Formats: sequence, structure tokens, C-alpha cells
Amino acid sequence: MARGSSSGSGGSRTLLTSVAVALAMVPAVAGHMVPRPATFATHKVTTAAARSGRGLAGVVATVVASPTLLAADGDVVTVVVNCSTPHAADGVVAYSPSTVAPNATAPIDYFIVAQTDAGYLTTGTATLYFRAINMRADYVFYLMRNVPTAPSVVAASAPVAFANPNEARAARLIMTDRPDEMRVMWSSAEATPSTRAEWWPADAPAGDDVPRATAPAYTYTYDASDMCGPPATTVGYRDIGAIHTVVMTSLVPGRAYNYTVGDDSSMTTVRRFVVPPAAGTTASLNLVVYGDMGQLPADGSSSQQPFPPAPNTTRRVAAEVDAGWPAAVFHVGDISYAMGYAAIWGIFFAMQDAYALQARVPYQGVLANHASDFP
Repeated sequence: MARGSSSGSGGSRTLLTSVAVALAMVPAVAGHMVPRPATFATHKVTTAAARSGRGLAGVVATVVASPTLLAADGDVVTVVVNCSTPHAADGVVAYSPSTVAPNATAPIDYFIVAQTDAGYLTTGTATLYFRAINMRADYVFYLMRNVPTAPSVVAASAPVAFANPNEARAARLIMTDRPDEMRVMWSSAEATPSTRAEWWPADAPAGDDVPRATAPAYTYTYDASDMCGPPATTVGYRDIGAIHTVVMTSLVPGRAYNYTVGDDSSMTTVRRFVVPPAAGTTASLNLVVYGDMGQLPADGSSSQQPFPPAPNTTRRVAAEVDAGWPAAVFHVGDISYAMGYAAIWGIFFAMQDAYALQARVPYQGVLANHASDFP
């Protein structure tokens, strides 16, 4: 069965082979779509007025971000800006961690203030809403002038932190070469003695006493020395934290399972997946296959490598998963368009997490040129 790129969840299906391939709506052929280039000129940021609230020929401004303590990944930060002489090229720029020099690393994302709050140029006051991704560190929000081509810091907020920097996030499923297994991966700040995955049959009786299989995670990470060159080793680098992986075993092909991952400080929402059928099964196997997607922050801000159509693909594939149609998703190249900017992977996973897409079906990725860390 095949589903065309223009069909919705109720589109027609035509028998092709015993394995059906669904082509989701995609921006272009994998490997050939070039996203909008990075436009935030990190190397040009001037910081003389950083945190002083006064600079740039006497401009007086304040930036107030609230709340200053966030409960969970994806919480909204309200940023209120007051500026004595507002300018059309003023931007509010989010950095993490708060201690990083803004001319030493790329920002997480940013808004052009006047484009987001139409009254800013008249009143000098604006309110913006950032959806903060738990990137295992706190945030600071700068008001900058001449964004994005020649940014200059005018004022800064107080730091905004997460209550649990080690929160488990971005659970994603990957098939192994065994039909009775499923690998789950997720991210957090660090491993603890209790970092683990738990899983159990979805059709088991409800209750806290349901027997659960559990396994400790294998954890790994990487740093700038593992990268090939700029920007991955310079302005694109940030501490990636810890990547955890567990292989869930003794699964029954075709059966549904629940699972959760994390540690004693934070276990994820319980997710459900269905183990793909074993080889030789006569039933057809439906797949979603696409390449080239990229990412876009959920709050409407601009990232270092934004690609506006990306959420459309995620939303449409998630609708197929909601309908129980595909057994797996194959993303065949050019996944996040990170191209050396590590924070882009955080934005990409947050976009997927909005629909728990990768947490509900195996998501098999293939790297291509726009996913590499070096040109």
C-alpha cells in the first residue's frame, strides 16, 4: 500500500508489494535541499553593554524573564522588554548556559521584537513568549540591537533555570536486528545509578503492581575534540550532556508495550509502541519514508538553521502514527540540518516530542551531508 504526498490520513491506498512505502509531504529530494543559511552573526556580537542596561549611546533598557525557575521541558518563559529608544532591528536572543559569552557561541533562538509585538516601536514595551527546551543548563535573554547581522547587547535578563536539569527527554525508538528487541534512547545531563528503562505489555491489567522489565542504561557522550572542525568545534559547540540507550528484550512481535525512561529524579510520560511483525509474516508492513526535513522552534522564533516547512512533515507523519498506520519511520538523510550547531538537535527533538513521534514508532535515521558536523 502507498500513500501519496498530497493525501491525508484518509487518502487512497494502492497495493504495491508486501511492504508498503508511504511518502510523507517533504520539501525536496534528500541531499539536495539547502536550508536558509545561518544568519545570526555570532562573531560580530559586541558586549560592552552586557547586563548594564545602559549603552549604545545612552539607550536605557530592561529585560525581565519569568518565571525564573521552570518545572519541565517545554515550559513557556515570558520576556518583557522596555527600551527608551526602540529600533526595528532590536531582537531578544536566548542563550544557554547563562554564563556563556554571546560572541563565543551561537544562540539557541531569537525573536525580532517589532515583528513579534507590533506596538514595540511606538511604546518601547514588548512581551514575547519563548518555549524553553531543557538543554541541561540555565538560560539568559539578551536585548540586542542590529539583529541578526551586527548584534550589540543592550540589556540582559536574570538567569532562568530548570528545576531538574537532569530531566529525561527526547525518547526515541530504534529497531535492532532482532524481532524480539527494541532500542530506546534518550538524553539528559548525566547518568545516575538509577538511569534506566522500564517496559511491560500494554494489555496488562492497569495498576502500579504490574510487573515491569527493567534494565540499566548504557551512557555515552561526545565533546568538541570529537568534531571535525568549525562551526562544530567553535560557535556551534555546546555540552551535549549524556545520551542513554537500553535494548528492551523478550518482546513479542506484533504485541504492544508500554515503557518509560529516566531515573529516580525524572521518569518520562508512559509511551506505547507496537513491535513490528516478525520476518515471514504474511500481513503487509506499512512504512513512512522521507528525506530532508530540518526543524523550526515551536514558539515561532528563529533558530540558527531554520526551515519553516519542517513542522508540517512532523504533524502529518504523527497523524499517520495516531491512526496506527506505519510500523516504522525511515528518515533517509538530512535530518535536522544541524550542520555543526549542536543546539539544533535539541530543537529538532523538541519538534518531534510535541507529538511523541519518535517515542511511539521506531524512527530509523540515515545521515547525509546536511546532518554532518563539518562542511
